Amino acid sequence: MAYRCFNCHKGNKASTRSQHHKGVAGGSWKHKAQKSVKLFKANLKNMRMLVDGTIRRVKLCTDCISKLKKDGHLGSLTKVPVRIAA
Repeated sequence: MAYRCFNCHKGNKASTRSQHHKGVAGGSWKHKAQKSVKLFKANLKNMRMLVDGTIRRVKLCTDCISKLKKDGHLGSLTKVPVRIAA
């Protein structure tokens, strides 16, 4: 399962960050800023949700969890006991 929200498809974002150094004798741009990649991860939680009449385990971001709880779509499905087939 990918690291994406089931509802809004929010996922990881990558961006560059740079750290500027002080100027060196002979020119301030002699040593350019070091660049590295920073990964921003979405705040995802594993939840149980009713999808197409069956209870499925999905990953939801915290924004979608609060919106679905406010609308009443998530309700008591988060506390569904896991049944083991005997």
